[in-house]
Amino acid sequence: MVGLKGTEEGNEKKEQPFTCFLIDDDTDDQEIFMTVIEEINPGIACVTAGNGEEAIDKLSQQQFKPDLIFLDLNMPLMNGQQFLEATQNCRKEIPVIVLTTSSDQATIDATFSLGASDYITKPDKFSEWRNIIREKINNWIKYGGSYANSPESPNT
Repeated sequence: MVGLKGTEEGNEKKEQPFTCFLIDDDTDDQEIFMTVIEEINPGIACVTAGNGEEAIDKLSQQQFKPDLIFLDLNMPLMNGQQFLEATQNCRKEIPVIVLTTSSDQATIDATFSLGASDYITKPDKFSEWRNIIREKINNWIKYGGSYANSPESPNT
């Protein structure tokens, strides 16, 4: 079932929700993202943060480990590139998909050098949001939690 992942704890197998972490200061974009997630699968958990500092605070909580991070670049306090740099060593197993308005090639290259798994320019239409997010989440699930192994990943 999409939206659940199994974990072993002792001899008991527990189902945990698939968790997306959206880091974006734009509340309209957060609302669109949450609506898309709800349409894709209501079993997917989604947590949000309004900037990189807030995101680091949430990631430092021991019980919080998202499956995918969707990251905006243009945010106050700590922008997306600063977040990538600050968390480069502690989030290696969590794919980060940059979802931003910038299509500047130097920015794209910089985010990949800081460990981003993918880079998407934010679409204008809701249907495009839905298709992109669905594709990225389904790829993560299909390739067993290894986004880097997906044929759609720019790292392959």
